[in-house]
Amino acid sequence: MSSIRYICTIVVVLGLVGSAYSAAGELDGACANDAACTGTPNAGKCTDTNSDSTPDKCKCNTGYTANSGNTACIADGALGGTCADHAACTKTTNADVCTSNKCACKATYTANTAGTACIADGALGGTCADHAACTKTTNADVCTSNKCACKATYTANTAGTACIADGALGGTCADHAACTKTTNADVCATGKCACKATYTANTIGTVCIATGALKGSCTTNTDCTKTANAGTCTSSKCQCNTGYTANTDETACSSGMTTLVSAWMLLMMVMTTSLTKL
Repeated sequence: MSSIRYICTIVVVLGLVGSAYSAAGELDGACANDAACTGTPNAGKCTDTNSDSTPDKCKCNTGYTANSGNTACIADGALGGTCADHAACTKTTNADVCTSNKCACKATYTANTAGTACIADGALGGTCADHAACTKTTNADVCTSNKCACKATYTANTAGTACIADGALGGTCADHAACTKTTNADVCATGKCACKATYTANTIGTVCIATGALKGSCTTNTDCTKTANAGTCTSSKCQCNTGYTANTDETACSSGMTTLVSAWMLLMMVMTTSLTKL
């Protein structure tokens, strides 16, 4: 029995020792040259840490510093990154305070769990004392564990910036039949409602756009046929042709002249109405 206990102890100790070291190619992991350092973004420098003139461990690139857990490289001037003063903290919105040589969120903002963004107190994922404090994100009016969260039948989007209704595009679903709240988003995939075939979600994930329509998917200009004057395929999305601009809803392309004529007609109508009243 004592032998078994001894063996188990050895296994646990070896596991703990192994967990203290990074895998080869990752930050602080073994390497022979820079090309071997591919496991952690921005940790591509194979550095001599033993002063024996032989590179041996992956370290952060110039302009980046390892985080406290030594699991990631953070850009100097970004949230959690190195700084000399407040003026150096410019790379993360609302993280413009330099404290103990690290950029931190300013007052009334707190860092998100990943430490990549500063969230306003009272917004989704932000600090709160009670439900009444959660007022800055629509449908995120529940204070749980001092963090604002989405209310019942809503879930946070991937970015953690909005609450999406269950059954809507990006919202929770159990099956296809549950996806009823966004037109053409009637497919339940991995527990989330998604656009059906030949449709793709817009940039902010609120509507499904037909392939070939304005802002829809495309491979070449010839694919862009479903929206008038949106026949240009750029970055795999159909865009308005030169001389045309998308309307606010991004459903149509209008020329500058069309906009000018419309404004002129509106002005004439107003003037005519005013003269009639006189």
